[in-house]
Amino acid sequence: ILNYVKKEYTSGRTPNPCVFCNWKIKFDLLPLMAQKAGIKFDYFATGHYARIERLGERYVLKKGVDEKKDQSYFLWKLTKEQISRTLFPLGEFRKEEVKKIAKRLKLPLSEKAESQDFFEGDLNFLLPATKKGLIKDLKGNVLGEHRGISLYTIGQRRGMGLSHSEPLYVVKIDPKENVIYAGTKKDLFKKRFSAVDINWVSIQEREKNFECFVKIRYKHTPARAKISIKNIKNVEIEFSEPQMSITPGQSAVFYDGDILLGGGIIEDVYE
Repeated sequence: ILNYVKKEYTSGRTPNPCVFCNWKIKFDLLPLMAQKAGIKFDYFATGHYARIERLGERYVLKKGVDEKKDQSYFLWKLTKEQISRTLFPLGEFRKEEVKKIAKRLKLPLSEKAESQDFFEGDLNFLLPATKKGLIKDLKGNVLGEHRGISLYTIGQRRGMGLSHSEPLYVVKIDPKENVIYAGTKKDLFKKRFSAVDINWVSIQEREKNFECFVKIRYKHTPARAKISIKNIKNVEIEFSEPQMSITPGQSAVFYDGDILLGGGIIEDVYE
């Protein structure tokens, strides 16, 4: 997981380690190690705010009842087999209800601070050192110097060190040329991008184009989009309306109502 994170940052992309940690560690390695330790169990349960429902012979992954705490976005890479043997007991509750139950049972977790990341502590060691380079505007004019592309992400405003008549944001990162392109807020809005490493967790692989709602980061409100199937692992996505800060390396997750259909990794963002 750490090697993946470092590689992505070095490539000028923004990784989503929680997605890979869930897929490879929490829902794969941990149950396997429990079995090897001789622990017998029928299901593997976690505290994620999400739901799993059985529909006939298949299982579907759904948003948690508490929309503000829903964590289904981070679970799109789970396999059909993984969700068939998983339970999310908190998914039917709101966070406030869970805290009240914990307090009533005098559990110390009732006062625990919110957890926001897959790692607790200083994350600087995950940011590999990259060379300094130029910051340019979208016309190619030099505006300043950046401290290394691993320290920047699409949509970032702070830390640019630029003086301009309008606020400037990171709108594009070119790892080959070691250049960061800056623009105004309107330059962050795009409609089309490609996604790779597609996984259909709740449905069979799609062969025909379709429409659904797509979420491009955890706090993003899902927006209507058309999914064009290129092959089993690659799709192209076009939003009905431009969305802000579509970021290579982040996850694009597909929803039909509260059902999480699947997802992929954002690859190329088109003008």
